[in-house]
Amino acid sequence: YGIMHLSFVDLTPVSDRGIPLESAYADDAELLSEDGQSLTKILEIASDILKDWSLFVNESKTVFTRVYLAETDALDDHGNKIRGNEEWRDTVLLGSKLCSERDIASRRNKANVAFYTYKKVWLDSSVQISECRKLKLYEALVTSVLLYNCSSWAVTDTVLASVDVLQRKHLRQIINTYWPTVISNENLYKRCNVTPLTVRIKKARWKMLGHVLRSGDDTPAYLSFRFACIGCSDIKGRLGRPRTTLFDILVKDIIENKSNLNIQSTCNQLCPSSFGGRPQLPII
Repeated sequence: YGIMHLSFVDLTPVSDRGIPLESAYADDAELLSEDGQSLTKILEIASDILKDWSLFVNESKTVFTRVYLAETDALDDHGNKIRGNEEWRDTVLLGSKLCSERDIASRRNKANVAFYTYKKVWLDSSVQISECRKLKLYEALVTSVLLYNCSSWAVTDTVLASVDVLQRKHLRQIINTYWPTVISNENLYKRCNVTPLTVRIKKARWKMLGHVLRSGDDTPAYLSFRFACIGCSDIKGRLGRPRTTLFDILVKDIIENKSNLNIQSTCNQLCPSSFGGRPQLPII
């Protein structure tokens, strides 16, 4: 698939397979195509059409991105494997990288920068700030950076746990606890009166799902959710290990929590065909 990101100051078009072909947020718009050729044609005529609404395409911020999964034996010019290092993984869209793993790594780096930018606040004993106040500042200055757009992350539990690791590292420094003095993770959270970030990420994910389910039938988010439901039964996947997707994580959450949200019923309404190879959800 190809993505063209346009920056310029309603009905969403949908492909024959049910993929929403455009989305927009504020002055940013994304146009999608399964062949990519139509995106070039759209760019050629977009400027003239948008001028009628006093909108102007900033071509310096217009980016073409090809989203694909390279073959396992594909190599670049330097002999390095392309699989897992495709260019689209580092493409930034609305402040987040398209690849969730790369985005989490980027968020962790930015949170570290934010933490050590204010290291005098946390680590300088001469600064007379209470521990409670430090934790409030940490929430505002660091956690907000780390959890930006976390509701859209689709990664394994192992990758997501790295966010908790970073949080605990910061909290131990804030409360001035170093080896050989030790404090368990549970007591650390209790003393700082915080919850693991993975729990907050899960909550954010469910809030996002609620917004999607309450949105209009023609919104890109709702259409994408519908496509995920259709794709799990009507579209043949690739050979090999399935990729971790946001839809799969939501299904897993429902099964683990025995939630009364019957997402399978919702999927059946959107796509009456069978649930395919996905796990069957409990009907409560």
